[in-house]
Amino acid sequence: MNGRWFLPVVLCCLIGGVVAQDESSLARQLSLQDYFIIFIVGIVLLNLFVMGINRIFRKKMPTGEQSKFATAVGLLFASFLLAAGSVCLIIVVLSVLAMGAQMAMFEWLVELILFYFEPYSLGFITPLLAGLIVVSFAGVILILLAVYLFMYYQGNPLQSMIASPTSMGQPIKQELAGMRGPEVMNPTITFKVLSWGRDDPVPNAKVVLKQANGTKYYIKTTNIEGVVIFDGIMGYGSEYYAYVDGDEKREKFRVIRIHSA
Repeated sequence: MNGRWFLPVVLCCLIGGVVAQDESSLARQLSLQDYFIIFIVGIVLLNLFVMGINRIFRKKMPTGEQSKFATAVGLLFASFLLAAGSVCLIIVVLSVLAMGAQMAMFEWLVELILFYFEPYSLGFITPLLAGLIVVSFAGVILILLAVYLFMYYQGNPLQSMIASPTSMGQPIKQELAGMRGPEVMNPTITFKVLSWGRDDPVPNAKVVLKQANGTKYYIKTTNIEGVVIFDGIMGYGSEYYAYVDGDEKREKFRVIRIHSA
């Protein structure tokens, strides 16, 4: 089917479902108890959303390099989920306004929810209230999935603002790297790994050189002198930071850049 006819056909189907409802269906509006339940559900959803966002941003995303095709498809699907979740939440808000504020222009949304949820009456909860709750949860879940996919394919935007941790384990802003002068594209960087306290070289340590946004990484092992060389990395050296595998905050080992060219 031609894409330009898809939206009108969908709208016609939705309008058909609305028209099929009894004209008096809106007489069964929400009671004060229903509004209280919606208020409680809204608080629960807000907390779930905040907790989900917090867990996603703190989650260590896979650092393997993704193909351009997979990234494009993933971001497109994430955009679709974000749009669908936003539509669900907008429908709920406008439906509540249509009943609580008597906004007749949005009554068709109430009829639409009743059309799809009327057959699934639970007895102790009205179909309209059940529909609002289900659509709300669906919207929040879809948005959280979209955020996760954006993070998976684009990296953590908070992490991209920092560079390697200092000797105290605290990150410094990446912009400071540019103060050392112009950088070389695709450089060769040499690091030396030392143990904290005694500053002894650490041989056979698996060093991870990770891009700030998490899309590229390199792994090599130190030699007997605790030295490891990463040659021909993609991009600029200031875009990466190095750490021993399992010690990302450098609390056990010091990783010192001794050469870059």
